[in-house]
Amino acid sequence: MDKITKNYKSFVSQRQLYRRIARDRNRINQILHSSDTVQPINITSLHEDRYENIFQSSESTFADFNSSISNIASAEAPEEAASDLVTDNSNNTSTYETKGICTTYGNSVTDFPVTSLSDRLRYWATSNGVTRTHVTSLLHILSDYHPELPLDARTLLRTHRQMTSRKLITGEYCHFGILNFFKTFFLKHLDLLSRHAKLSLSFNVDGIPLYHSSNLQLWPILAQIKNFKSHPFVVGVFCGTSKPSPLNNFLEDFINEYNSLSDGFTLYGIKCELIIHSFICDAPARAYLKQIKNHTGYSSCEKCTVYGEYHNGRVVLNSLTSPERTNDSFVRQIDEDHHIGISPLLSLPIGLVTEFPTDYMHNICLGVTRKLLNTWICGPLNVRFSSHITKTVSNNLESLKLYIPSEFNRKPRSLSELNRWKATEFRTFLLYLGPLVLRGITDRAIYENFLLLHTATTIMVCDAHIQKFNPQFCSKLLKTFVKHCEVLYGLQFIVYNVHLLSHIYNDVKRYGNLDTFSAFPFENFLGKLKRLVKSTVNPLKEIHNRILEMDLLSSTCFEQDNISLQFFYEHNLGPLLDNIDNNAIQFKKVYIKDFMLTCISYSVANCFCYIDNSVIQIHNILKCNNSLTIIGKEFLSIQSMYFYPIDSKHLKIFLVSDISNNLKMWCRTNSLVKCLLLPINSNNNVWMSMPIIHSVENNTIS
Repeated sequence: MDKITKNYKSFVSQRQLYRRIARDRNRINQILHSSDTVQPINITSLHEDRYENIFQSSESTFADFNSSISNIASAEAPEEAASDLVTDNSNNTSTYETKGICTTYGNSVTDFPVTSLSDRLRYWATSNGVTRTHVTSLLHILSDYHPELPLDARTLLRTHRQMTSRKLITGEYCHFGILNFFKTFFLKHLDLLSRHAKLSLSFNVDGIPLYHSSNLQLWPILAQIKNFKSHPFVVGVFCGTSKPSPLNNFLEDFINEYNSLSDGFTLYGIKCELIIHSFICDAPARAYLKQIKNHTGYSSCEKCTVYGEYHNGRVVLNSLTSPERTNDSFVRQIDEDHHIGISPLLSLPIGLVTEFPTDYMHNICLGVTRKLLNTWICGPLNVRFSSHITKTVSNNLESLKLYIPSEFNRKPRSLSELNRWKATEFRTFLLYLGPLVLRGITDRAIYENFLLLHTATTIMVCDAHIQKFNPQFCSKLLKTFVKHCEVLYGLQFIVYNVHLLSHIYNDVKRYGNLDTFSAFPFENFLGKLKRLVKSTVNPLKEIHNRILEMDLLSSTCFEQDNISLQFFYEHNLGPLLDNIDNNAIQFKKVYIKDFMLTCISYSVANCFCYIDNSVIQIHNILKCNNSLTIIGKEFLSIQSMYFYPIDSKHLKIFLVSDISNNLKMWCRTNSLVKCLLLPINSNNNVWMSMPIIHSVENNTIS
């Protein structure tokens, strides 16, 4: 059959549309008349009111027209060449036969209902960061088969043509707005708004360079809703050659909008309140926003009035007993040496001491842990590792790659790549790998000093441990760590980040575990924001357009509560026990809230768990009456990994060995925790078992 459809433009005048309909009607009738197989149809009998809204919904109009053509053409087409479109004759509209499209925003994956090819392409292009040139090329290819599609990516993605911005001395600022995001997001999540009418927001301000060969940088204002799990969103973006100046102009729109919303506002008929949970920033950004001395200053500590001293080329803060700062003393600027100006944030209803917690990503991971490793590798000779020890530690780290579960974003790397380590790698080393790879290799004093930081951080990052030990105990551990650091590494080691360890427990008491006020989600989002820039021409305009296009994905910005149990990969390979229910279904993988367990035959790194004081190697996963049953082997010998500063059994950290030869069955209980098992020796008969911290729930610690 001759080709009927042509490469139609999506937006044409009504008169031109009728001309095309008449022309194609004549061609169709000629083809059908010559074949004598189907009576010619009269397309003019279609209601013309279907085309009256062509300028409002051109895509749906052309889809209707093409469905009429496809109904006729399919009369002579073979079955295997049938169209993807399923036509509903009751209303003459076309819909794609799909349940939804899987879209990604941040790290979450959500099914979002889609009813047209345009929607699917829109979500695909936006969520995968496809360049607009590639999208346009694809549209030109598809236009021969789907003439209802536009020919340009800007039309498909509904790209905004204008941007409202303000000029600053060092660059340009564009404000997106808090309320604008709320309107888009809660339109599809009204149930959340009704349950959380008092919205609590954390804010982040940070700078990121855009290019390697230019001073151009971004300073976004990000926010995150703390009432439920969610990804950050953009409040405003500054783009310039240096940090935004003047600060008052940079924050003006943000402060004015927040103050207008803080008295209450109505959204979709629901009265809402807005409060500030915290400002989560790194030390330079906190100093700039608060207009205080930078972290290298003598009066730089944000939590106490300690006055530093210059020692061996750096300012050290060596007092652990100095009076603490208060919100009132900050407003009154009692310590004049601490301030360099008046912060515009004073016009917000917050305390500029208590609402600026110490972020452990920058302070502990990128600060203290990295400083320890750098000191061991290239520090003073009395504490520097020998080349043999450094090589041994590096080999130990690399040998553990096969045993790292899927919950970890990065596998361990050698110390030779230490300058390329990311914050999450320092976190993994501190919480999980360090106690093993340093054990029996380093000096005992250095190892036990490291265990002080490891133990305190492990407690503070988990609510269950906090309830068991209380933050005051962590404060004692951290202050002991700081004192020992001075003895081991010298006074020059007690710089800003090390000193702040003595204050972080106050933030834990106020906010909860360290991840509650962590910068990890914001840093991840900053990386995604930077990747939106594809060109060196007008990057702020490009980011503005991409963010507004992503508003279509705002519904996927919500990290929905994970279903408690999800089973995958059904099988019938066993092993099974005699007393198993006949209706039990076998699976290789199960997701339990936010972690995954597998059979040992599927993944060696994800097959260990802790149930009822037993460390178990999983051999089969069963679904019995919608509940989880595990068949596996338990380790018969369980001992403490270390005894200083506390017995590691209190943190469920063990040395395990002597695995049983007999299979046992465990029905799921509230004490189920995923474990990381790392081999102690080359024979793999002794293992270190540690719980994956985010899998530990409040009722799992006795």
